Amino acid sequence: MADGEQKSGVEDSQLSLSARPKTLDGLIGQERTVRAIRGHIKTGRYPKAWLFYGPKGTGKTTAARIISLSYQCEHQQHFGRPCNACRALSPMGILEGVWGAFPVVEIDGATISTKEEMTDAMYACRSGIMGAGRYRIYIVNEVQRCSKACLDIFLSRLEDTPRSTVFIFTTTDPSELSEPFRSRCQCYEFRELATDDVEKLVERLLKRISSDLPVDRLTMALADAKVSSPRLVAQAVEKYAAGCDPEEAATVTGAPELDILGLSKAITHGDWIGASRYLQMIKSGQARALRMMMMKYLREQLLESSEIGPRADNIAMAIDLMTSVANAEDSLVYAAICSSAYSLCKLFANYTV
Repeated sequence: MADGEQKSGVEDSQLSLSARPKTLDGLIGQERTVRAIRGHIKTGRYPKAWLFYGPKGTGKTTAARIISLSYQCEHQQHFGRPCNACRALSPMGILEGVWGAFPVVEIDGATISTKEEMTDAMYACRSGIMGAGRYRIYIVNEVQRCSKACLDIFLSRLEDTPRSTVFIFTTTDPSELSEPFRSRCQCYEFRELATDDVEKLVERLLKRISSDLPVDRLTMALADAKVSSPRLVAQAVEKYAAGCDPEEAATVTGAPELDILGLSKAITHGDWIGASRYLQMIKSGQARALRMMMMKYLREQLLESSEIGPRADNIAMAIDLMTSVANAEDSLVYAAICSSAYSLCKLFANYTV
């Protein structure tokens, strides 16, 4: 999360805040999305609205804040690396959303419910820029929780505001948003971290706090605990540095409570009734965590196979099926996993363990 840059004056606060990235380069695990964002800017065709979606704690709001400051900065050599001078004009913007000099407004979709409240929050959206800044930016977090009336306001404002007004929406559940709304945004997914990315982040955070604790011990504990959110990794590092053993440090509030072992065993026993019971308890927003955990279990089963044969073939096929849904939206990933789980139960029915 940290970028190895000049310290921000909040070094004594918790890592999940003080170590937030200050440039797009600091977004570990989101390299593909960062390249795409920069590709848009390089063409000179700035999107009117961005929509960032993915699980909580993956960096959507942090990215939105970095982009908002980058829109204002005329001195950066690469978009997403705002200069220190511009950053100093709103020192807490990236960290806490307090923007000071620049016309950036953050809106929590969960707290504004009426059309009147949203209109008031966006009263200046049709105005040009006066004073510092080149763009008027509206960051709307958890936009799926806005009322239909508020979403209708956004749709109209996307059509009748000047080019200097830009919207950045974030959501944990894009399936809750209408197709007309999503089609008016440039949509990009923010993923949970792969194991290598978790290790890289743990190493970076421990270095930031000048700790020489072993990186691999906490990384392994986080992998076992299925923790892959940057925010939760930062919380685990805090506990680790405070003296907790790796396993205790990896037990962080908000980690997905998914019985993947039970689900995976039901599938590899060909038990569709048991598998469907587990699947019914899973929310679509947990689909990506489910997919990652299932792939880990299946990989271990494949590597432990004692011989080449039909059962090993089916495990390899299962891994391929899980891989094929990597880029879909959460609701589609969940539907695809349910369908794949049924197919896998049929395949494994004759090869029980």
